[in-house]
Amino acid sequence: MHKHDDHEQLGIIFRGALDFRIGEEETEERSYLNTGDVYIAPRGVWHGDSIFIGDEELDECWILDIFSPPRDDLKENNG
Repeated sequence: MHKHDDHEQLGIIFRGALDFRIGEEETEERSYLNTGDVYIAPRGVWHGDSIFIGDEELDECWILDIFSPPRDDLKENNG
């Protein structure tokens, strides 16, 4: 579990599924997202403990994560 104090995180599931936790750090409740589902982790919200579930065709999980504002450590030309 982790949180981003300076960024919001938006995730879009493009292939496969995601089983993860979001909310208080101690939460045991899990969320299950399928292809086409979207999640948002606002600033300061705990999330993670992810289980990536591959699809039937390629046994892969594809997720597009978008951070606002963009994270400096993920910029291509960080320097």
